[in-house]
Amino acid sequence: MSATLYALGRWSYRNRKRVVAAWLAVLIVLGTGALTLRGSFDDSFEIPGSSSAEAYRRLRMTFPEATALQALAIFVAPEGTTVDDERAAIEASTATFEAVSTVDSATSPWDEMASGMIADDRGAAIVQLSLNVQGTPSAEELAEITAVGDAVEAGLPAGWRVAMGGQAYNIELPALSVIEAIGLVVALLVLTVVLGSLVAAGLPLVTALIGVGIAMAILMIVTRVATISSTTPILAVMLGLAVGIDYALFILSRYRDELRNGSELEEATGRAVGTAGSAVVFAGLTVFIALLGLSVANIPFLTIMGVFAALAVALAVLIALTMLPALMGFMGGRLRPKPAKAPQENRGGSRWFSWWMGVTTSHPIVTIVAVVAVLGALSLPAANLHLALPNSGQRPSQAQDRIAFDLISEHFGPGLNGPLIVTVDILNSDDPLTVIDGIAADIKTLDGVASVPVTTPNANVDTGLIQVIPTTGPDDPATQDLADALRGLESQWKQTYGVDTAVTGLTAIQNDVSARLGSALLPFGILVVGLSLVLLAAVFRSVWVPIKATVGYLLSVGAAFGATQLVFNQGFGKQLVNLERPVAIISFLPILLMGILFGLAMDYEVFLVSRIREEYVHGKSAIDAIRSGFVA
Repeated sequence: MSATLYALGRWSYRNRKRVVAAWLAVLIVLGTGALTLRGSFDDSFEIPGSSSAEAYRRLRMTFPEATALQALAIFVAPEGTTVDDERAAIEASTATFEAVSTVDSATSPWDEMASGMIADDRGAAIVQLSLNVQGTPSAEELAEITAVGDAVEAGLPAGWRVAMGGQAYNIELPALSVIEAIGLVVALLVLTVVLGSLVAAGLPLVTALIGVGIAMAILMIVTRVATISSTTPILAVMLGLAVGIDYALFILSRYRDELRNGSELEEATGRAVGTAGSAVVFAGLTVFIALLGLSVANIPFLTIMGVFAALAVALAVLIALTMLPALMGFMGGRLRPKPAKAPQENRGGSRWFSWWMGVTTSHPIVTIVAVVAVLGALSLPAANLHLALPNSGQRPSQAQDRIAFDLISEHFGPGLNGPLIVTVDILNSDDPLTVIDGIAADIKTLDGVASVPVTTPNANVDTGLIQVIPTTGPDDPATQDLADALRGLESQWKQTYGVDTAVTGLTAIQNDVSARLGSALLPFGILVVGLSLVLLAAVFRSVWVPIKATVGYLLSVGAAFGATQLVFNQGFGKQLVNLERPVAIISFLPILLMGILFGLAMDYEVFLVSRIREEYVHGKSAIDAIRSGFVA
């Protein structure tokens, strides 16, 4: 492989104009296609085989009004008054809300079908809104509804509050933002300081951005023909940038070393690609296969996320092996490092790394025990990791929907923010109303049930719906326990009433997604650990290198999860990250973290050990090869 890559590096150097033009043409063609052919993202996040998702799909067909996307406006009266004092204005607001194009209907809290929408102390009331939006509402659609709520509040006496919230506002997913751009600026500054050259610092960023741009263009085109969630670009962009910069920087650093040692430009390019490029290929192959392994969870949107992240990694490898050498050719001698004033091993960072290697290799047992003890201890809290999809309760305190979420919790209890639904198949029942009432009575006796405000059959009297309000919020583990308890009664209800039941609703579906994502960690972890063992053993013809790499990866993952659990779930040091209160961790985080961390862990392992092995092959003793290879 080294000989092949050596030849590829020199060929790319000599044909630099054609190589760069070819990659830019691919970027332009696919980018144009993305702008003209792109479809839209689909954030349904349903899991095949999930009982809650399947029940919701059936409910959508038999009881469509029960599955319409809901929003709400909570009216809170000032102290000393009740909502009855402004009943006429509150009921009149329903017509104002219904004038919004995305609102199908608005239900007054005094409507006979709106049970439980007035607080027990009469200090708050809720107007329910049924929306005609398919999928995730846009920010503009929600802003239009929020503006109506603000106008309604302005028309009430001083002291009254109107806040907009509900399920429609709960749908907030992680997305790319300006933070990634800030990260690139920071990366450029760091690389400039480390490499001592703005030109050299810019090349890894340019190649990484081109690779990510091509991957994102392909993704946007595919959205036209496939179901892709809006979270898919996150892993591809973050991992594509990370490994893209790494791979290019590794080859570029080796190229500059060769120039420093006196090699001419084309020869230095070939040697850099032939040596460092081999490590890049093996590292990229390991990460590529591991990301495809996300499919073991059998979650469609997770599989697609892995596919496009793997595509971004593959492009990063190809660009680092071809376009980077071509760009180095254009730069010519400008990438040659300035002559050192002191021997290389005594300069700046090299001097610090030499000292560090002297300490760690002189006391290997102490170093190993200390690292394992610290990371192992930090991994212990990871066993209690609490995962959930985002909801309004996790938003900043000044956000409109967070205000509504807190007001609902205060006046109606936290469970109203995340109701559960029990569906009853009453098609073959002789007395459907008695069956529904009997099941509702059983539900009321369960721990964790605050109320059962809705018990009704649909118009065709083939499906019954029972709404269950928990005593806990949507992301509270106790709410999932209640859903499990309701599922545990399905066989009893089948035997007693002769009907099939199911637990569903957006809260149940989101909790099932979180549970499946959590359970996917183990098979994914087994896959990547097994993969790293096999591939690293093949690359280095060693048993201990892959074992050490695997243990290091597992300790890194465990410590990262443990630290996250301590801060975000338990609230230790939450002020340092501007966290108001302990919250659930977004369900996507563990998979994203494991994928990104695996990519970086394998990169650094292959880069370090390959250079150490190269020093050893060139005749140095084991300890000297470790020290000089690490420093280099």
